[in-house]
Amino acid sequence: MNSEDIDALSAVLADDLEFLDARGQRIVGKANALEMARRLFDSGIEYRLQVGSVARVGGQLLMRGKATSNEPAFCNDLLWRVHVSGRQIDFWETHGSQVEQTLLQALVPDLVQRSVAA
Repeated sequence: MNSEDIDALSAVLADDLEFLDARGQRIVGKANALEMARRLFDSGIEYRLQVGSVARVGGQLLMRGKATSNEPAFCNDLLWRVHVSGRQIDFWETHGSQVEQTLLQALVPDLVQRSVAA
């Protein structure tokens, strides 16, 4: 994501990826996640994930870090829960208490399947 390389991102995402944002919104599928990334890269929004710590718990990674951006609404301290199957990410969940707006809301509201309890 940070390198804005669609091919590299595609290589690490599972076809059945499930992505949940900090507001409980969800998109499913690699194609939808790549569409979100394309729209982000084309938008002029500078968005980077900085991982500060990682812990492995069973088959999951628990990460703490932050998102930085030239858009203040996207700058947040975050927690991520990620599941990797083989060498591909098949689940990514974001948690943050001060999230004003999410990338899903801003970039791909048409791809959000449904809201879930946050």
